Amino acid sequence: MYRSACLIIAFLSLLGSATSQNENDLWYFGNNAGLDFSLGYPVAVLDGALVTADNTATVSDPITGELLFYSNGVKVWNRNHDVMPNGHGLLGNWSGGTSAIAVKLPGNNQIYYLFTTDAFAWPNGLRYSIIDLELNNGLGDVTDQKNIVVQEISTEKVAITKHANGVDYWIVTHPWNSDEYHVYRFNEQGLSQSPVISKIGLFHGGDSYNAM
Repeated sequence: MYRSACLIIAFLSLLGSATSQNENDLWYFGNNAGLDFSLGYPVAVLDGALVTADNTATVSDPITGELLFYSNGVKVWNRNHDVMPNGHGLLGNWSGGTSAIAVKLPGNNQIYYLFTTDAFAWPNGLRYSIIDLELNNGLGDVTDQKNIVVQEISTEKVAITKHANGVDYWIVTHPWNSDEYHVYRFNEQGLSQSPVISKIGLFHGGDSYNAM
């Protein structure tokens, strides 16, 4: 029951990359749209470069609130709104429900994991790519650890929530053709290989991944 309760809380809390308030000051989404919350209320910003139909990830500096990067699951843009040199060709989908979600590696202020999902349970599934903000003269770039498979066929659902120790995270997802939630621990060593599996909730499945 404890694990099941934790999983439900995790999925309801859809936290992208939150370790402090300022990390979420900027949101980029939609067709070149954006919002700045640094003043305590939303202000429109019009300098965004991405186009997407669904979820995006935007990460700002946890202290200053200045933009670090953002992604639609297919590309990653740096703080100058340029695509990072290795930021093309991510295997998410601009129409994936949670197409991009990012979290900082515990204990390292320069490394972020960017998780991406394919749309409609298509076979690119759930993957992650590592972003190192020290690369490209401090503008950041995607490392050679790119499009690493977590689940080959997944739903569009992935969420991140803080571990009870206040340092680590739980990465929560739901495979396709399954009634299971898979929860991966994320700590200073990276993503665990073996998830905690809980068979709760509804079965998500069918043949929609063959729709195209």
